[in-house]
Amino acid sequence: MKTVCQLIPAGFLALGIALSSCESEPQAKTYDYEKADSLAVDYERELRTIRKDIKDAGNLYLVMREIGVPFQSDLVGAASKYQGATGRKKQALSLGAAGADLNYLTMFEQADQTPSYVKAILSLADQLGISSAFDEGLMAKITEVGDTTLTFRKKSSLLNDAYRQAEDNLYSEERAQITCQIVAGGWLQSMHIAANIGANIESQREVDTEVWNMIFGAEKVLKMLDVFENDPDCKAVAEDIRSLDPILTKLSQERIQNVHQHFAALAAATGNVRSKWF
Repeated sequence: MKTVCQLIPAGFLALGIALSSCESEPQAKTYDYEKADSLAVDYERELRTIRKDIKDAGNLYLVMREIGVPFQSDLVGAASKYQGATGRKKQALSLGAAGADLNYLTMFEQADQTPSYVKAILSLADQLGISSAFDEGLMAKITEVGDTTLTFRKKSSLLNDAYRQAEDNLYSEERAQITCQIVAGGWLQSMHIAANIGANIESQREVDTEVWNMIFGAEKVLKMLDVFENDPDCKAVAEDIRSLDPILTKLSQERIQNVHQHFAALAAATGNVRSKWF
């Protein structure tokens, strides 16, 4: 596992973390994963910031609704396939992806499909042994159709709240690793949806900017995963995300007015990783 000194950019070392001399071996810090304040700095910081990215995906879908972009059912994975995932890594990734799809479905008011995704999420959480982390009451509200006060915006907010509460409850060592993989699955699926929609419509600055902003989530997810670089599953997921480096780097260096031309390549690249994970 990397030490905090290895994880934090140079500018943050002024916080009082002392570096070992070049001649001595760095001392690895032991984290007590049962306590939130003992987790690696990058894990905690990136978990907080990736939550904003999830909300940003909802904002993107809202923008798309407002300009008349239709819902595209072929962009979401099958709830039954997510629910049938085997192995802890695929189950965790699928749990994140199902949440991303549920966000998309909710923002486009696909009420007939949302129950199967909520069911998949709760089933996967149970298979992973983390069902107690999810507030079933919040999840049930997302599928509520009789309460007219629950707008699609409110339901999207409830979904964010449910995942935030779950993440806050997953602070044992193994569970923190699962959280990283859940976040990775959610980021990839959200990025895949956004890239595909962006590629299939005419360039619009507001949409292009929102899609462009989402690419920087990859770096945040990698920082979380790299905290557990000695865990085979986290390492494998990180390697898959790093396979996207060529297109993500190209996009990050482009002017906003030119990013649209790369969305098709981004959609294809995320699709390749998606086919391995889900």
